[in-house]
Amino acid sequence: MADTNVRLYCNLGSPDITDPFVTSEVDTQRAPVPTAARKDSWNLELAFVDAGGGFASESGDATVDVRVSIGDATGGSALHVTQSSWPAPVSNIRTAEFDFATSELETAMGSTEQAEFTLEIRLTYSDGSQRTVSSAPITIVNVVYDDESVLPSVEEDFLTETETNSQFIRVRTDITGETGGTSTDLDSIVTASGIVPRTLFLPNLGNGQMWLRVSGTESESAGQIVRPDDYAASTNEQYWIRLL
Repeated sequence: MADTNVRLYCNLGSPDITDPFVTSEVDTQRAPVPTAARKDSWNLELAFVDAGGGFASESGDATVDVRVSIGDATGGSALHVTQSSWPAPVSNIRTAEFDFATSELETAMGSTEQAEFTLEIRLTYSDGSQRTVSSAPITIVNVVYDDESVLPSVEEDFLTETETNSQFIRVRTDITGETGGTSTDLDSIVTASGIVPRTLFLPNLGNGQMWLRVSGTESESAGQIVRPDDYAASTNEQYWIRLL
């Protein structure tokens, strides 16, 4: 599943680590943990704030190790999703991928439609001391993807040469004359075994002209009808008629 951008502000001054998240570093209103799906992948941005607002020192301190994990709601020791590798914080924000598509989480959820787990955040300081700053509940939906129901049914759907010729106009910038038999003249275009109708726009012929190739035996008329040099080769009676 495509990455989902999620930013969490964890209030280190919260008296309740089961409800530590706030709206931002300047707004300490409570913010719920987003519901996740078992095959989600979060682009997780994490920051730490003080009780009174503003970033906590831990937020920009690269020496503080941060582990974010999904564990059992009952407080068991099993961890089903873990992220403990973070680049150095940028502007007090740590960013890392948090991927729910793990075999451990799949096993833990089994066939239940949704389940509640614990989103744990633990800090380890440079002196070795540790602090758990979140044991917030998180709901995970057990989304199981059926390839046939999610992926579109791809069928080959190609235009035939006849359909292409009749539905599209081809632009030929190299044609600058009507007749003369040179490679830049309209009458030099090979038509034997060609499919009709065929429309050409010739921007460098006059002020720009449009010609249509059709079947027939019309005689050549300057500026209106052009017979190709291979007219009647292998019985192809085709000619060009000017439309524009």
